[in-house]
Amino acid sequence: MAETVNIKAPKPKKNFITLNKRTKNPVFVKRKGYTEKNDEKTIRHLSLTANIIGSFCFILFAFCIFIFFAEVFIPALSGEDEKENTIIIVTHPKEEEETIEALSGIISYDPDTGIPMYSDSYNLFLINNSNPTPKDFTVNTDEVGGVLVDSKISTALRIMLSAAKKDGINIELVSGYLDYVAQCERFNETYTSLIENKESTVIMAEFRTGRKVGLPSKCEEGTGMSVTIKGDRDTFKETDIYKWLNNHAADYGFVFRFPSGKTDLTGRDTDFRVLRFVGKDNALKMRQLSFCLEEFVRYKNQAK
Repeated sequence: MAETVNIKAPKPKKNFITLNKRTKNPVFVKRKGYTEKNDEKTIRHLSLTANIIGSFCFILFAFCIFIFFAEVFIPALSGEDEKENTIIIVTHPKEEEETIEALSGIISYDPDTGIPMYSDSYNLFLINNSNPTPKDFTVNTDEVGGVLVDSKISTALRIMLSAAKKDGINIELVSGYLDYVAQCERFNETYTSLIENKESTVIMAEFRTGRKVGLPSKCEEGTGMSVTIKGDRDTFKETDIYKWLNNHAADYGFVFRFPSGKTDLTGRDTDFRVLRFVGKDNALKMRQLSFCLEEFVRYKNQAK
């Protein structure tokens, strides 16, 4: 009978740890000072790390499921949809109009003409040689009669032009709001024209140009609240248009911006072609007192 011989398999070297036992060629990492105790500690750390990662993934997955359920299934079960959840504020038409008016600065409407009325902080806004255009000043424009104006005066201007036309007076506009670039262009053109036509010396040309069209950033046209009417500056006062405006412009909130005898106050030569919106009450009072805008602003400030 053959004698049984027990052959012991060689023990694996203890200075290597198998990281992946499923592959035919496991990956080994050499560790110094390897012991079974160290191996057990490493396994515990790996197991703990795996448990933590697994728990975090499970919590994250559960949270995503909850969000999905809350967004999709709960509204469906309750019979609500997105439209039903939307809060709709219903306002009375009159309340809506009042809200729009408050945002646009309108305080009321003239009962005779239906023209919007504003506060004097807007009506008496002043730009001249002593009051240059503020750095943050902007104008929301609207087109009327082929020119741009501040949108707040567009209604009054349209109503006035329409009323004049009914009376047989056709008022054509040639200029309205001018931004800074346009002001500079007009100033340079006028300056050059004065010299070329020998209407002024080079020394006096700048001063004369300022009197005729205003200095850039210091001229009325930068407000957007004034318009210039087509016509000859020197003979405009003799026209039917001037006569109609002299009698009716104030009823629509407009005055002559540069009336005669006021050059020292306005800084501009007399020009009845330029109309300025100041509001109906102010316009009627200015006509009564024969005040230019500078005089009336001072008058109002002293009355406070």
